[in-house]
Amino acid sequence: MNTAASSLPTRSRDWSPLAAVRRLELSPAAWIGLGVAILVVLIGLFGPYFAPHDPAEFVGKPLSPPSSEYPLGLDYLGRDALSRFLCGGRTAILLAVAGFVLGAAIGLTLGLLAAYSRGPLDRLIDRGTEILVGFPSLVMMMLLVAGLGTGEFWVIVVALAVVNFPRVARIVRAAGVDVRDMAYVEVAEARGEGRLYLMFRELLPGVMPSFLVDAGMRIP
Repeated sequence: MNTAASSLPTRSRDWSPLAAVRRLELSPAAWIGLGVAILVVLIGLFGPYFAPHDPAEFVGKPLSPPSSEYPLGLDYLGRDALSRFLCGGRTAILLAVAGFVLGAAIGLTLGLLAAYSRGPLDRLIDRGTEILVGFPSLVMMMLLVAGLGTGEFWVIVVALAVVNFPRVARIVRAAGVDVRDMAYVEVAEARGEGRLYLMFRELLPGVMPSFLVDAGMRIP
């Protein structure tokens, strides 16, 4: 009995961060890119503590060139460009991450549901996301911001999520269709596992490489 059970097809469940690092093989160029990305994030998060001026303060003549006092010069309103650069990164990073996380949560769920269900539900999700993807992203965001109101952090986050989740859902669905036919998924079904277990414990690890590649391009 134990021999038969051990011969059943399974997948590796070692998805811990340390295991992922051990499997990671980066070229020197990738390490440089990773270092630049980390530097940008650090500047965005901690830059406001090093800003020499208030980013909204008018400190001199508009469009003044770079000088020893203002290394990046002044903008068209006379505000210090360096201070605005250091203070603006945090908001940009938080918006990008929050908008993508919300959109990814919706897109992952819909994509996995479509890949696992197939049939009418799969076609409904596929056609719905196809229509949303075909709609110009910038126009959609402008409509959402105009409808929900401007000046609110959450409004932009919701707009970013609405723009992102259809694309995430299509990528996850395309990758999940192949994973759905794997033997270990059929074994889990034969054990009587529920739909949510199959979607998030069996299909999700198989689509993560495609999802992470998309995330690496979409967040910036």
